[in-house]
Amino acid sequence: MSAVATELLIGTTTSGSGSALTATRRYIVEGATTENEALTAVKAVAPSYLTFDGFIIKAGWPGQVESFGSFKFFVTVQYALNQIDFSSAPDPTWEFDTGGGNETMFVSLQTKQKIMATGISGTAPDFKSAINVTDSGAQGVSRVVSTYAWSDTRYYDPADVDTTFKNKLFQCTGKVNDATWNGYAAGEALFLGARGASPNGGWCPITYRFLASANLVSGSIGPFSGINKDGWDYLWFLYDETEDATAKRVIKRPVSCYVELVYERKSFNTLLGW
Repeated sequence: MSAVATELLIGTTTSGSGSALTATRRYIVEGATTENEALTAVKAVAPSYLTFDGFIIKAGWPGQVESFGSFKFFVTVQYALNQIDFSSAPDPTWEFDTGGGNETMFVSLQTKQKIMATGISGTAPDFKSAINVTDSGAQGVSRVVSTYAWSDTRYYDPADVDTTFKNKLFQCTGKVNDATWNGYAAGEALFLGARGASPNGGWCPITYRFLASANLVSGSIGPFSGINKDGWDYLWFLYDETEDATAKRVIKRPVSCYVELVYERKSFNTLLGW
């Protein structure tokens, strides 16, 4: 015998008004052997929404279930504003900014031209692509670099946003992805942190913020080639004094470059959960 739900003749009862409006519908279920079967039968016939005085109110599940006799149950369904079904979260929302960031570039990709001043004999020194060189070394130049900033807002059942959940976000903040994640190669995505607040009923929104910087694979900068630098690694150069025999000057120029790991790697898939 399959479970059959029938609304009681008393119909829908309401109380309150405006944002405090609530409604109740009651059903009798016959043929159910468990409370879950009774709820399933009622969900099949009870409307998800009711409209009163221009307000749309939503059913709150699970309903209240009372057993009476063999295979018979009373099920009460409450309707109210802001009833939330935590079984299916809203779609994530996002924002992004490709405005780029700034960095000081100390060695250029290429020195395109060297010219001596008019009236001065000799040859312009070769600084091996070092930029703005003084007696103390290369001063560099500020440039705009490709940096992608974005945020994702995701929605959670407040019961899931516990201390363990928040500690995972804390552990991941200021870290870089250790494996391919959301289309970014390992080393490209930097997690800047998350922001959330205790909700006043309903879903708990949490906004995650990131920066992305592309990896450099077998790249070339000035006199250096074969550079493998993850997006958030740090690249620096060592300078030495040497004689430029053609220009007949002692100059400073880069003699070696170094790629440093400065951000700890973490599993975003594990700690962020998406």
